[in-house]
Amino acid sequence: MNPFLKHWFRRYAAIARFCQDCSVLPDYMEISNDTPDFFPDEIKNLEHISALKMTSSSDEHLMQCRICHTYYWYRTHSPGGSEDAMHTTTYESITKMGLLGVYMELQEAIQASADYLKQYDNESTKILYDFFLQEHESLQIEATRHFSYIEAHNDLLIWDAFACLNAQASAQEEEFYNRQLRQLEAQALKILIHFLSKHRHPELFRDQLRLLSQHPNAVIASSIIDYTRSL
Repeated sequence: MNPFLKHWFRRYAAIARFCQDCSVLPDYMEISNDTPDFFPDEIKNLEHISALKMTSSSDEHLMQCRICHTYYWYRTHSPGGSEDAMHTTTYESITKMGLLGVYMELQEAIQASADYLKQYDNESTKILYDFFLQEHESLQIEATRHFSYIEAHNDLLIWDAFACLNAQASAQEEEFYNRQLRQLEAQALKILIHFLSKHRHPELFRDQLRLLSQHPNAVIASSIIDYTRSL
């Protein structure tokens, strides 16, 4: 997960205040093997969903509470650069995720897997292709299960998308992450309209749509105006 997007989604992740596990787990926490800190024991109760990205220096995957179904993003990485050649500092972090973030991450994981599979789609690498095809199909099956959960709780995703699009980025964020912010807004807008179009009562969100129709981003404002005319 992009570090900036992790920060962004953390703002809008639903806080499971009444869950016996999630009420103890923080919205965000990072520890390292150089400190005496530990994650709360409740993290052991989370379900490990899938490794969406695996590299030599990082391991990132989604986790989900078995009680209230809140999602988390887990990451461990070793950036290197230690002054002690015999010691490697390893960092671990967990971030509570909103459904908008989970939906985006699952979409990105499936697309990345499909793109990776294409590299081996030829006769000379058929064995590798068959191996990665199985992994890709397993990821699709697992992602479908979570897409179904999100579809069943689309109100939460819609509110996440409204919060994301209505938020005001700081001047520093605008300066350093302008392109990423615009990409995030474009994704959130597309997902918002998709889920509103499938919602049984989109008129329930008229007040939020009215606010977005005055958005400083002309693309967002015009898209929302066009959508509300269709209601």
